[in-house]
Amino acid sequence: MTELQQKSWEPEVLLSGIVLYGLFQAPRLLDDFHYFFRVNINTRTNDIDNFVAVLKLAIYWLTCGLVVHLISRGIWVGMVGLSFAFPKGIAFNRLNYAKKFKDRREKIPDTKQIIYTLESFSSTLFSISFMVFMMVIGGYLYLLVAIIIPDYLLDLVFRNTSFFDILEKMLSYYFVFVLILGLLSFIDFVSLGLLKRVKFISKLYFPFYNMVSFLTLARFYRPI
Repeated sequence: MTELQQKSWEPEVLLSGIVLYGLFQAPRLLDDFHYFFRVNINTRTNDIDNFVAVLKLAIYWLTCGLVVHLISRGIWVGMVGLSFAFPKGIAFNRLNYAKKFKDRREKIPDTKQIIYTLESFSSTLFSISFMVFMMVIGGYLYLLVAIIIPDYLLDLVFRNTSFFDILEKMLSYYFVFVLILGLLSFIDFVSLGLLKRVKFISKLYFPFYNMVSFLTLARFYRPI
Protein backbone atom coordinates (compact mmCIF):
# COMPACT_ATOMS: atom_id res chain seq x y z
CA MET A 1 0.00 0.00 0.00
CA THR A 2 2.84 2.38 0.85
CA GLU A 3 4.53 1.75 -2.50
CA LEU A 4 1.22 2.36 -4.26
CA GLN A 5 0.72 5.63 -2.37
CA GLN A 6 4.26 6.78 -3.19
CA LYS A 7 3.69 6.18 -6.89
CA SER A 8 0.20 7.68 -6.97
CA TRP A 9 1.52 10.81 -8.68
CA GLU A 10 2.11 8.87 -11.92
CA PRO A 11 -1.56 7.92 -12.59
CA GLU A 12 -2.61 11.33 -11.23
CA VAL A 13 -0.56 13.22 -13.83
CA LEU A 14 -1.51 10.82 -16.63
CA LEU A 15 -5.20 10.97 -15.80
CA SER A 16 -5.14 14.76 -15.41
CA GLY A 17 -3.60 15.17 -18.86
CA ILE A 18 -6.05 12.80 -20.56
CA VAL A 19 -9.11 14.24 -18.82
CA LEU A 20 -8.05 17.83 -19.49
CA TYR A 21 -7.78 17.10 -23.21
CA GLY A 22 -11.40 15.99 -23.22
CA LEU A 23 -12.59 18.77 -20.90
CA PHE A 24 -11.24 21.49 -23.18
CA GLN A 25 -13.43 20.08 -25.99
CA ALA A 26 -16.54 19.51 -23.85
CA PRO A 27 -17.95 23.10 -23.57
CA ARG A 28 -17.98 23.56 -27.35
CA LEU A 29 -19.73 20.20 -27.82
CA LEU A 30 -22.27 21.12 -25.16
CA ASP A 31 -22.95 24.43 -26.89
CA ASP A 32 -23.52 22.60 -30.19
CA PHE A 33 -25.89 20.17 -28.46
CA HIS A 34 -27.69 23.06 -26.76
CA TYR A 35 -28.15 24.90 -30.05
CA PHE A 36 -29.40 21.76 -31.81
CA PHE A 37 -31.91 21.08 -29.03
CA ARG A 38 -33.32 24.62 -29.00
CA VAL A 39 -33.68 24.70 -32.79
CA ASN A 40 -35.30 21.29 -33.18
CA ILE A 41 -37.24 20.93 -29.92
CA ASN A 42 -39.35 23.87 -28.80
CA THR A 43 -40.83 22.53 -25.55
CA ARG A 44 -39.41 22.85 -22.01
CA THR A 45 -36.15 24.44 -23.15
CA ASN A 46 -35.53 25.77 -19.63
CA ASP A 47 -34.74 22.24 -18.49
CA ILE A 48 -32.09 21.74 -21.16
CA ASP A 49 -30.72 25.23 -20.43
CA ASN A 50 -30.26 24.27 -16.79
CA PHE A 51 -28.81 20.88 -17.71
CA VAL A 52 -26.16 22.40 -19.98
CA ALA A 53 -25.37 25.14 -17.45
CA VAL A 54 -24.84 22.60 -14.65
CA LEU A 55 -22.64 20.40 -16.83
CA LYS A 56 -20.51 23.37 -17.93
CA LEU A 57 -20.15 24.54 -14.31
CA ALA A 58 -18.94 21.09 -13.27
CA ILE A 59 -16.58 20.89 -16.25
CA TYR A 60 -15.09 24.35 -15.60
CA TRP A 61 -14.51 23.48 -11.95
CA LEU A 62 -12.83 20.18 -12.81
CA THR A 63 -10.72 21.85 -15.50
CA CYS A 64 -9.45 24.53 -13.11
CA GLY A 65 -8.74 21.94 -10.42
CA LEU A 66 -6.76 19.68 -12.75
CA VAL A 67 -4.79 22.59 -14.24
CA VAL A 68 -3.72 23.71 -10.76
CA HIS A 69 -2.98 20.07 -9.92
CA LEU A 70 -0.64 19.71 -12.91
CA ILE A 71 1.12 22.95 -12.00
CA SER A 72 1.62 21.84 -8.38
CA ARG A 73 2.83 18.44 -9.55
CA GLY A 74 5.29 20.16 -11.89
CA ILE A 75 6.68 22.17 -8.99
CA TRP A 76 6.80 18.98 -6.91
CA VAL A 77 8.81 17.15 -9.58
CA GLY A 78 11.20 20.10 -9.76
CA MET A 79 11.71 20.07 -5.99
CA VAL A 80 12.30 16.30 -6.02
CA GLY A 81 14.93 16.75 -8.73
CA LEU A 82 16.62 19.52 -6.74
CA SER A 83 16.68 17.33 -3.64
CA PHE A 84 18.69 14.74 -5.58
CA ALA A 85 20.98 17.32 -7.19
CA PHE A 86 21.57 19.13 -3.89
CA PRO A 87 20.92 16.60 -1.09
CA LYS A 88 22.26 18.96 1.59
CA GLY A 89 19.95 21.76 0.55
CA ILE A 90 20.90 25.43 0.41
CA ALA A 91 24.35 26.24 1.78
CA PHE A 92 23.32 29.39 3.63
CA ASN A 93 26.69 29.67 5.39
CA ARG A 94 28.34 30.39 2.02
CA LEU A 95 26.00 33.26 1.21
CA ASN A 96 27.28 35.58 3.99
CA TYR A 97 23.89 37.19 4.62
CA ALA A 98 23.51 40.02 7.10
CA LYS A 99 21.94 39.11 10.45
CA LYS A 100 18.41 40.26 9.54
CA PHE A 101 18.42 38.07 6.47
CA LYS A 102 19.93 35.16 8.41
CA ASP A 103 16.97 35.33 10.78
CA ARG A 104 14.60 35.32 7.82
CA ARG A 105 16.24 32.31 6.21
CA GLU A 106 15.59 30.18 9.30
CA LYS A 107 11.89 30.43 8.56
CA ILE A 108 12.35 28.80 5.16
CA PRO A 109 11.31 25.11 5.38
CA ASP A 110 13.81 22.54 4.17
CA THR A 111 13.43 20.85 0.81
CA LYS A 112 11.94 17.65 2.21
CA GLN A 113 9.23 19.54 4.04
CA ILE A 114 8.33 21.45 0.87
CA ILE A 115 8.18 18.19 -1.07
CA TYR A 116 5.89 16.56 1.52
CA THR A 117 3.63 19.62 1.57
CA LEU A 118 3.37 19.73 -2.22
CA GLU A 119 2.71 15.98 -2.31
CA SER A 120 -0.15 16.32 0.15
CA PHE A 121 -1.59 19.40 -1.58
CA SER A 122 -1.45 17.84 -5.05
CA SER A 123 -3.09 14.56 -4.08
CA THR A 124 -5.77 16.34 -2.04
CA LEU A 125 -6.53 18.79 -4.85
CA PHE A 126 -6.78 15.95 -7.36
CA SER A 127 -9.32 14.11 -5.20
CA ILE A 128 -11.34 17.20 -4.27
CA SER A 129 -11.58 18.30 -7.91
CA PHE A 130 -13.31 15.06 -8.84
CA MET A 131 -15.37 15.09 -5.64
CA VAL A 132 -16.89 18.52 -6.36
CA PHE A 133 -17.44 17.52 -10.00
CA MET A 134 -19.39 14.46 -8.89
CA MET A 135 -21.27 16.49 -6.25
CA VAL A 136 -22.51 18.95 -8.87
CA ILE A 137 -23.59 16.13 -11.20
CA GLY A 138 -25.17 14.24 -8.29
CA GLY A 139 -27.05 17.32 -7.13
CA TYR A 140 -28.54 17.79 -10.58
CA LEU A 141 -29.50 14.11 -10.79
CA TYR A 142 -31.33 14.50 -7.49
CA LEU A 143 -33.32 17.43 -8.84
CA LEU A 144 -33.89 15.64 -12.15
CA VAL A 145 -35.38 12.51 -10.59
CA ALA A 146 -37.18 14.17 -7.68
CA ILE A 147 -38.50 17.34 -9.34
CA ILE A 148 -37.98 17.75 -13.08
CA ILE A 149 -39.27 14.34 -14.21
CA PRO A 150 -42.38 14.36 -11.94
CA ASP A 151 -43.18 17.90 -13.09
CA TYR A 152 -42.78 16.88 -16.73
CA LEU A 153 -45.00 13.80 -16.30
CA LEU A 154 -47.66 15.85 -14.53
CA ASP A 155 -47.69 18.37 -17.35
CA LEU A 156 -47.72 15.64 -19.99
CA VAL A 157 -50.47 13.44 -18.53
CA PHE A 158 -52.79 15.80 -16.67
CA ARG A 159 -52.45 19.09 -18.56
CA ASN A 160 -55.98 19.09 -20.00
CA THR A 161 -57.76 17.42 -17.08
CA SER A 162 -59.81 18.90 -14.26
CA PHE A 163 -57.38 17.50 -11.70
CA PHE A 164 -54.42 19.44 -13.04
CA ASP A 165 -54.72 22.48 -10.75
CA ILE A 166 -55.13 20.32 -7.64
CA LEU A 167 -52.24 18.05 -8.56
CA GLU A 168 -50.04 21.02 -9.42
CA LYS A 169 -50.66 22.54 -5.99
CA MET A 170 -49.91 19.24 -4.26
CA LEU A 171 -46.77 18.88 -6.34
CA SER A 172 -45.59 22.36 -5.32
CA TYR A 173 -45.66 21.27 -1.65
CA TYR A 174 -43.75 18.15 -2.61
CA PHE A 175 -41.13 20.25 -4.41
CA VAL A 176 -40.61 22.38 -1.30
CA PHE A 177 -40.12 19.22 0.75
CA VAL A 178 -37.61 17.85 -1.77
CA LEU A 179 -35.61 21.10 -1.76
CA ILE A 180 -35.56 21.26 2.06
CA LEU A 181 -34.46 17.62 2.22
CA GLY A 182 -31.71 18.30 -0.31
CA LEU A 183 -30.52 21.32 1.67
CA LEU A 184 -30.44 19.31 4.91
CA SER A 185 -28.53 16.52 3.18
CA PHE A 186 -26.01 19.04 1.83
CA ILE A 187 -25.53 20.54 5.31
CA ASP A 188 -25.07 17.05 6.75
CA PHE A 189 -22.54 16.22 4.03
CA VAL A 190 -20.33 19.30 4.36
CA SER A 191 -20.49 19.17 8.18
CA LEU A 192 -19.25 15.55 8.11
CA GLY A 193 -22.46 14.14 9.55
CA LEU A 194 -24.02 16.80 11.78
CA LEU A 195 -27.49 15.26 11.55
CA LYS A 196 -26.13 11.76 12.16
CA ARG A 197 -24.82 12.80 15.59
CA VAL A 198 -28.25 13.67 17.00
CA LYS A 199 -29.95 10.39 17.95
CA PHE A 200 -33.57 11.53 17.59
CA ILE A 201 -32.99 13.27 14.26
CA SER A 202 -30.78 10.50 12.92
CA LYS A 203 -33.61 7.93 13.19
CA LEU A 204 -35.93 10.10 11.12
CA TYR A 205 -33.18 11.14 8.74
CA PHE A 206 -31.83 7.65 7.98
CA PRO A 207 -34.33 6.55 5.27
CA PHE A 208 -34.11 9.95 3.53
CA TYR A 209 -30.33 9.80 3.81
CA ASN A 210 -30.29 6.49 1.92
CA MET A 211 -32.60 7.86 -0.77
CA VAL A 212 -30.61 11.07 -1.30
CA SER A 213 -27.32 9.14 -1.27
CA PHE A 214 -28.63 6.86 -4.01
CA LEU A 215 -29.96 9.69 -6.20
CA THR A 216 -26.85 11.85 -5.85
CA LEU A 217 -24.36 8.99 -6.44
CA ALA A 218 -22.79 9.85 -3.07
CA ARG A 219 -21.18 6.42 -2.72
CA PHE A 220 -18.63 7.44 -5.37
CA TYR A 221 -17.33 10.56 -3.61
CA ARG A 222 -18.32 10.28 0.07
CA PRO A 223 -15.04 8.49 1.02
CA ILE A 224 -13.10 11.54 -0.19
